[in-house]
Amino acid sequence: MKKSILLSLLIMMPNLHAFTGEELIQASQQTLAQAIFEVDQDSIEAFQVENGQHTMDAIVRAYDEVHGEDVDLEFGCHLHGTHVACHESGHTHLNKSFGFNDFYQGYLSSVKMLRESFQNTGRSLDSLLLIKAWKGEHHHKAADEGEVWVKYEYTEQGQVKEIFTNCHRHEGEAFFSCHFQFAGEDEPTLEDDHGDDHDHDHDHDHNH
Repeated sequence: MKKSILLSLLIMMPNLHAFTGEELIQASQQTLAQAIFEVDQDSIEAFQVENGQHTMDAIVRAYDEVHGEDVDLEFGCHLHGTHVACHESGHTHLNKSFGFNDFYQGYLSSVKMLRESFQNTGRSLDSLLLIKAWKGEHHHKAADEGEVWVKYEYTEQGQVKEIFTNCHRHEGEAFFSCHFQFAGEDEPTLEDDHGDDHDHDHDHDHNH
């Protein structure tokens, strides 16, 4: 009897994550494209996009050199037809392209590796709950020209799991090299206006 009641509750529960993994990735790209109307793209140090029921909530952190402090920009992302659009509070969607600086190129390299890994292991990108990326502190060789960390949270068999990637580009190389990691270094805490930390209780993915 208890199992029947539990099954009925699960069927009646709404889908708390209404967007696909590809839409979450699109939201990350659109968020960065909108952020550069407010800040210089090279000042962006981190961003986070979280899947939700009605919107994908995004935060971009940039360093304000004038005031010597970090500034967080918040965006809400949703579908316009088949396309994802992201709006900062009080702003409309504007069309501007985010350039391929080291941070963005490292992030895209990480997404490419995640796609290939999920495809090879039979996982779906639709299980993605959160994407967070930030600039690294160059813990690799001194000749490295850039380091980007990316954290992915996703569901698997009813559990929230996380996996990290570390991407860096060696001096003279055109592309980033990426590796899966069990933990990230110097991960920033990005919060919304309510002070809610978006980190969940999770398990580390040891399949990589």
